[in-house]
Amino acid sequence: MVFFGFLTFIDPPKKSFKENIEKLEALNIKFKILTGDNELVTKKIAEQVDIPLGRIVLSEEISRMSDEQLCKLLKKLMLSAD
Repeated sequence: MVFFGFLTFIDPPKKSFKENIEKLEALNIKFKILTGDNELVTKKIAEQVDIPLGRIVLSEEISRMSDEQLCKLLKKLMLSAD
């Protein structure tokens, strides 16, 4: 797993957002969303920019995980197509 950088969202999202994500994907750069917003806001923003959501992991779930469980989850999410 290699961390490359951050992208930021603005409200409302720019119309070019989807096109820019497609350019990253064409370069084999996987896009994951990390947000402090709640699940409903995250779903709404993803809908606005036409990004399908896979697994949403909430802070409550993370806080119940051991370090090993969290590491396994992160590896799984980074390897997934979602």
